[in-house]
Parts: sequence; C-alpha cells; structure tokens
Amino acid sequence: MNYAHLHLILNHAPLYCLVFAFCLSMYSIRKKSDEVAKIAMFTFVIAAFMSMGTYFSGESAESIIDTLRDVNKKAFQDHEKIAKIANVLTILNGSICLSWFFVKSEYTKRYILIGLTALSLMSIGYMSKAANVGGQIRHNEIGDVLIDLPSDKK
Repeated sequence: MNYAHLHLILNHAPLYCLVFAFCLSMYSIRKKSDEVAKIAMFTFVIAAFMSMGTYFSGESAESIIDTLRDVNKKAFQDHEKIAKIANVLTILNGSICLSWFFVKSEYTKRYILIGLTALSLMSIGYMSKAANVGGQIRHNEIGDVLIDLPSDKK
C-alpha cells in the first residue's frame, strides 16, 4: 500500500462521519437528548481527526499520482484548495466540540450544539465538493472538466 492508496481509503471517512454526526445532532436538538448530543460531539471529533489524516496523506499521494499519465492537473489544484477549506472547517468543528464537554450550562450547551450543527453543514458542503473534485483527478467521467486524451484513430 502506498500513500495514494491510504489517501483513497481515508478520504471517505471524514465526510461520512460529518453526515452521521449532523444527523445525530439534529436528532438530539429535536429530542433534547444530551446522550445523543455526546455521541454527535464524539463523532465530530473523529471526523476532525480523520480529516487531518486525509489532508496529510494528500501531499504524498499527489507526488505518486503526479507521475502518472492522463491526470487532470486543474482538478489537482482545485481539489487542494477546496480540501484546505474543508479541513479547516472540520477541525474547527471538532475543536468546538471538545469545548462543549467542558461547558456546565445546559442553555449554553444547547446553543453551541445548534451552532455546531450549522457549521457542520458548511463542512459537509466543502468536504463533498473536495471529494467530487478529487474524483475528477483520474475520473473525468464524473465531472464537468474533461481531459483531452490523444485519440488512437488516425
């Protein structure tokens, strides 16, 4: 296994963790369940750690993929820019979640949870966009950006 393989394995985890944690946090807000909110907070923290792993494996994966033919260089650049934003938002979300555990006021905890739920939507959006653009690096069939490949026909 190389870094490109590791990056591909890790890159799905932050997005799915974010979506799962978002659903849990929405449920906990609706039902006013502190237990479900705790699980949501832990899941947001896991998403942040997985996001860091994905981000740090990206540079090494790029050096491997860069040597291959038929790679969409524009998608590389776009993916890297969007992934940085997604990573920052996800880590911010996870960091705020850690502070949630130290807040004593139930009133304050509730509003932190609501804010985190809103922030997680932005994280999900950017993480989804990063995943889509990342897929276009080698799979031009999934995006708007098409690579002009040399034709075998003469």
